[in-house]
Amino acid sequence: MKRAVILVVIATMLAACGAPSPISAVVPSPPATSVSARSVIPITAETAPHLSKIAQFSLPDAGPSLPDAGPVGGLAFTPDNAELRAVYGKQFALRHWRVADGALLDERPIEPVGMGAIAFDSAARVFVTSGAGDSDFLGDRYMAGSSPDEILGPLDGPYLVDTQNGHRRQLRYPEPQNTSFNGVALGQDGQTMVVAGKGDKLVVWRLPEQGPPPDPVFERPISTASNVYLSDLALGPQGRLLAARGEGNQIQLWDVKSGREWGALSLEQGEDNQANGRGMDVARIAIDPARRWLAAFWQQREGQRTRRLTLWQLDERRIRWQLTFELPMAESYIYTLAFDPSSMLLVAGMSSGVRIWHVETGEELLTIPGQYVYAVAFSADSSLLTWGDDAGVIHIAGVSER
Repeated sequence: MKRAVILVVIATMLAACGAPSPISAVVPSPPATSVSARSVIPITAETAPHLSKIAQFSLPDAGPSLPDAGPVGGLAFTPDNAELRAVYGKQFALRHWRVADGALLDERPIEPVGMGAIAFDSAARVFVTSGAGDSDFLGDRYMAGSSPDEILGPLDGPYLVDTQNGHRRQLRYPEPQNTSFNGVALGQDGQTMVVAGKGDKLVVWRLPEQGPPPDPVFERPISTASNVYLSDLALGPQGRLLAARGEGNQIQLWDVKSGREWGALSLEQGEDNQANGRGMDVARIAIDPARRWLAAFWQQREGQRTRRLTLWQLDERRIRWQLTFELPMAESYIYTLAFDPSSMLLVAGMSSGVRIWHVETGEELLTIPGQYVYAVAFSADSSLLTWGDDAGVIHIAGVSER
């Protein structure tokens, strides 16, 4: 087992005088301490502006100057916060890190499974992965130094991987030959799984705890108006509500149990949508644990490539707030979205670090500058936030006592 190099740091508290400006609240560089030595303070809308880095884990060959160590493609805490489990997209490895001191507890190779789309269940016991067929979407930073075949895998179907023993099960996809799998979602109970294939269909499985992988529960066609981008689907907490890109500027909703459609959410029209028939493509979707909110990141298909982050209130099927990004794509592209366990915070892993918003108001609470971030996760008790960057470094943040 490789000896882990752990850089453990603790931050001084951010100044709390008044509400932070959208870009000004920046996590400082702190002196060192142990994660286990800190008090458990939940990350809330009130405490999020005071979030600070308390640890980062990496292997000896990880860092900005050695990008082959990354990227981190998936992250999940165990329910007791004792371990952090990470999937690495270039080294094709699953690693278990001890949160208290950053010790590398286990490392398992998982090749030749593709690393394009990754999702964990809530207990970090199992994750699902499948190769994504759109290497352009992943970007040069993800793909640097590797061929699409190396990163995206054999495109022979999605895999379910047991994090305890590394055992993997391949699930039968209706069209297994050279099919691009651009999105995966796994219910929190690890029993419902959905794959978006570039063969223009959604496929849903109900997974038994033991035994051979079953046939799909149902299949549904998806829009062919544009390419299906990576991870542009999401499952609700019980694995029943499914959201995926629909026709035009819409997100289609399904009841997974019955297979019935539950309607659609529409992106508000504007001049950038209507001119010359251009539309917006959904690139990321997330559903909150309470199933009250749905967040989506959109990008204009042509022209100036306008980008938007939209939050819907699901019970009323209406937009609660919407942000338009004016910054260059290199600074404002969202690669992953996640809600905190209380459904009050929305965090985005971006091409320029991490941002956190208040769900109800849309106020930006904190910006954490950094590298490309492809994976973010909260701990079950909301006391820790983690993210992994394209250099293979895992960062952990918490709230310091004031």
